[in-house]
Amino acid sequence: MGIRAWILFSGPGLVKDTTDETFANSDRTLRFSLAFDNTRLKDFALEMVISLVKHIEEEKPERLGGEHFDILQFSFRHLDFTKISADEMNFIANNLKDYLCVALCDEDFYALSTEILKVLLRLHFKQELQMKDVESFLSSALILMKQNNLPKCLESIATYLVDLKREALESNFDAVKRFLSTVVVETRSKLGEEAPDDELRLTELLDRIDVLPSQSP
Repeated sequence: MGIRAWILFSGPGLVKDTTDETFANSDRTLRFSLAFDNTRLKDFALEMVISLVKHIEEEKPERLGGEHFDILQFSFRHLDFTKISADEMNFIANNLKDYLCVALCDEDFYALSTEILKVLLRLHFKQELQMKDVESFLSSALILMKQNNLPKCLESIATYLVDLKREALESNFDAVKRFLSTVVVETRSKLGEEAPDDELRLTELLDRIDVLPSQSP
């Protein structure tokens, strides 16, 4: 069942009574609008993402597809992160992080996966959740972008990482500095003796986001 069908055929409580339903005919177009109860919508978004992550945990798909990202996009748009427990956030983040990093290398999903990863990393830096080994997963994604010549994918995450470095230096945010430094060190280590990446310029990106250049190998 697609995301739209899932919303419309969800259990009671998500949609208000029919007095809030509006129909309008215009030039063969039927416009249908529903007024959602805001609190219930946030609860429903959490139920959806928890159910999805449990399904992913059980099924262990090789990668996420369009239906997965439809649900994630809807859920993350409406989640109230101040009302989600630490255990729930850790469950969501740690089961999604590797799939999101793989999706960073998918030309159909890299933009959305970058946006979702940015949300989770912000919470990670604020210690509202703990994503284990996320630096290693991200560095592996960078290597995969280089190996498969994916410039759009690299550009998307590179823009975020460069902005993240600027914010970290301006605010002296140690958690972000440690994150960037680890990503740089691990990616350089994985690059090893590979041929120069003239097209994607991954090594140039590493230099740009390195917050401790004097300590780089």
